[in-house]
Amino acid sequence: MFGRYLLFLATLMITFCVNAQHDEFFYPDEIVEDDQMKAILAFEKYNPIVGGDSLRMCNGRKCTGIITDKYPDGKIQHKGYYNNGQLLNGYENFFENGQLERKFKTLASNKGSVVVYYADGGMRSEIVYFKGQVMLWKDYYPNGNLEYWEEYDRTLEYYVTYHFYYINGNPQSTMDLVDKKTVVYDAVEYYNNGNMKAKGKKKWAPGIGGYVKVGKWTIYDIEEKIIRTEHFEAGDNNQDDGLDDL
Repeated sequence: MFGRYLLFLATLMITFCVNAQHDEFFYPDEIVEDDQMKAILAFEKYNPIVGGDSLRMCNGRKCTGIITDKYPDGKIQHKGYYNNGQLLNGYENFFENGQLERKFKTLASNKGSVVVYYADGGMRSEIVYFKGQVMLWKDYYPNGNLEYWEEYDRTLEYYVTYHFYYINGNPQSTMDLVDKKTVVYDAVEYYNNGNMKAKGKKKWAPGIGGYVKVGKWTIYDIEEKIIRTEHFEAGDNNQDDGLDDL
């Protein structure tokens, strides 16, 4: 699982390289129009912890040691330690303005974390990878408020936490695991003003690969006064297309 924007479909710009020579870039799964980001994200394919399986070649051999890539003006674009053509002990990527774009740390042979920044230095994302898949992902708005937070169980099958937030910082929807044995969640939707919109339980349904409402659900108006209650059985056909609307 490469995540929502770490890997992108593009023909990447040619960049000046020191101590290394780029091989053919990979074909990621999402389009990025910005040439600077295309070049920065090109290095993800060499990182096995995020699922990258390409080998970087230096003068016909698999790159080994610290490799530094630079922009045409001499500023550092990428710096990382490679072993047999793959990134091993972490790396850093930079914007053309010199600002750190991301810093990846290897936590174990199958686990790593990355912090991603906006070009102005504000935090953009915090991500933890485990066995080539995302285990935790947090995104932030440009104003610094948390936008999104998802965290998986260690099996990577179902969520432990799944939150969305409005740009003003108020929660939009939350889903938190409260019973690991039955995989049942407390789920709440909110209005923009912070008042509850709906509240109830959800349950992981592996048969359909999603989450279904169960038990009593309470629906509120914008002033958080109860409008009605609804009741769902585990077998009811109440699965939403997505989790944004709990």
